[in-house]
Amino acid sequence: MKGLAVLLLVVLATVPFAPALGNRFAFDDTLAQSLTSKQVPNDAIATLHAPWWYFGQHYWAGEERDSRLYRPVTILGYAWTYHLLCRPFLPEGWPQRTGTLDRAGTEAVFHREALPHHLINLLLHAAVVLSVLWMMRDLGMGFGGAVCTAALFAVHALHSEVVAGIVGRAELLAFGCGAAGLWAFRRHQVGRRHRHLVLAAALFFAAFCSKESAAAWVGVVPCYLLARTFRADPKARATALLRGQAIPLVLSLGVPFAIFLLLRAFAVAGHDDAVFYAANPLYHEPAPVRVLTAVEVLGIALGKCALPVQLACLYGPWAIPLVDSPVDPGFLAAGAALLGYAVLSWWRPRERPLLAFGAAVFFGCSLLTANLLFAIGTVFGERLFYMPSLGLCMLPGLLLPRCRGVARVALLVVCGGWVAWNAWVDWQRSGVWCDNVSLMIHDAEVQPRCASLQVKAATMYRWLAKVEPEHRDSHSARSWEFLRRAQQIDPEYVSAIATEATFLAEEKKFPQAIATLRRALAARRLPISNLEASLRGELGMLLIEHGGDRRGGVAELRAAVRLQPESRAMRLALLDHGLGVLAPQDARAEMIAAAERYPRDLTVAALQASFLFQYAEVSRANAQEVVRRLEQVFAAVPAARAGDPTFVRARLELAHCLKALGRKAEARASYQALLAQPRATARQRQEANTALAELDK
Repeated sequence: MKGLAVLLLVVLATVPFAPALGNRFAFDDTLAQSLTSKQVPNDAIATLHAPWWYFGQHYWAGEERDSRLYRPVTILGYAWTYHLLCRPFLPEGWPQRTGTLDRAGTEAVFHREALPHHLINLLLHAAVVLSVLWMMRDLGMGFGGAVCTAALFAVHALHSEVVAGIVGRAELLAFGCGAAGLWAFRRHQVGRRHRHLVLAAALFFAAFCSKESAAAWVGVVPCYLLARTFRADPKARATALLRGQAIPLVLSLGVPFAIFLLLRAFAVAGHDDAVFYAANPLYHEPAPVRVLTAVEVLGIALGKCALPVQLACLYGPWAIPLVDSPVDPGFLAAGAALLGYAVLSWWRPRERPLLAFGAAVFFGCSLLTANLLFAIGTVFGERLFYMPSLGLCMLPGLLLPRCRGVARVALLVVCGGWVAWNAWVDWQRSGVWCDNVSLMIHDAEVQPRCASLQVKAATMYRWLAKVEPEHRDSHSARSWEFLRRAQQIDPEYVSAIATEATFLAEEKKFPQAIATLRRALAARRLPISNLEASLRGELGMLLIEHGGDRRGGVAELRAAVRLQPESRAMRLALLDHGLGVLAPQDARAEMIAAAERYPRDLTVAALQASFLFQYAEVSRANAQEVVRRLEQVFAAVPAARAGDPTFVRARLELAHCLKALGRKAEARASYQALLAQPRATARQRQEANTALAELDK
């Protein structure tokens, strides 16, 4: 009977989420992908470093420069999965060979790479469900009630994001490693063997390093021990129990947590982690608004734990309005629901210790992510309530042994129907997480008040218009429709305005695009320097290429580089277009900064030679230096990049210098090589032909 129950739980934990096995990488899954969102190799994944390397990096080390998140065990797990289970089945030379595959071939590779990640998520979820069964039994819950609790947890639709999204592994590992650490701690209590205490400390440390919210185990474990004790003896003294377990708790929980905090402080030191208003407006609001809104959000989470409907990958400040008054109806309703649950659960906790423990799990595990104590990176996320939802899942399991006759049958029917309905929702949601196109378009309809989702859906339709030319008009119309929705929700939403500018530029409406970008820069909420840098960089390029204002465009590019100095693309654009516009001292300063940041970059080397050619005094020594540098560049540049505009211009400058030095044969060959480049401009071709005619005289 127990074997069948375990098998049933494994089936419930995996089969409803099985469509996820056909998914690719969606939303934030680029963290686990061998390619970043910018289609360059992800150093944290594509390169397998020594394990301790990951403990010195922030969470987004392979994708972004800045982050204050710290989850080394999760990232290490992604890297091991890629190198052990993904890489052997990918094309040789991947991910560097992405440019040699067409769209269908690239998508097939991404599917093969994603499959092992999704499979591991399913298996981890099944393991967590079995750990829930063990926890309930260890707490003294009857077998039927424990199976009921684990079954409800297994299919809970709120967990679809955690299981179907690869980055949900952080939640799975935080819960799974913590539950395994609790099991090892309980083994130590029974056998008093030091190896179990060491194992518990290692597992809790792994949980903390999987996701920061695992810090909740520091409070959950003592509550667990108290609930187990009161279950056996309601008159037991809590202080005596905790005093007797103080040293083991400090060694297994306190010491690993302290080490985790020290490592985290080292890894994220100096990193900026500013939060977009659209991701979490509470980051930008005063404390009273944050706390009042957080209470309402926690009430919404309680409702979704009981009835998971209208699920989406994003919410935001418009789907969840801000609360600025304690008499707000939403706040009052949420506060009443939360207070009622807390009072009913903690009324006489010695007599109902498991009910009290369930409430402790919900509130304790939500505390760090509910924006109550401090603002986090998101206003609300379904994945954040993976572990807290256990508290609600325990309620039917606790009621089951108290019900008799018709009441028991009715409870079982309700639970069975709830399980079946959630399993169906899981199946549907797992398929929706197939890729970004499916996810964003579907969820934009589910959450019509989320401006972020409307913009993302608009972007997805714009991409579809490019890859499906037979439906270009309809997809383009839909992209504008979703973009207008976002702007109706919030006319000041910067991402929507910037996306409109991009669409206008793609439609070659350049004056309108320039005006729209200026409107985005003038918007009220522009708190992220990287966002402003991106907008200024885009505006600068439009002014240079289509606005007839090269000097103004270079000024915008300089401002963008100051805001985001690590952006190679903007720095190279500034050097490229700034030559001939910037004053010599400014051009020299920008060139020195670029050379220091990218000492081996061939494009920077070519631009340095261009600087010498255009700014330095014309002399034989100067020409020889330009030739020396450019010959080194062209000896190292790959053939595929030789036609880039920067290298085409450098080829012309090389030919001019060779001509000035009297090396006519080499100059003629260089001019002819330039004429063979299809990306050479008409002016460059004219210069080359004129120079060749002079050499032939």
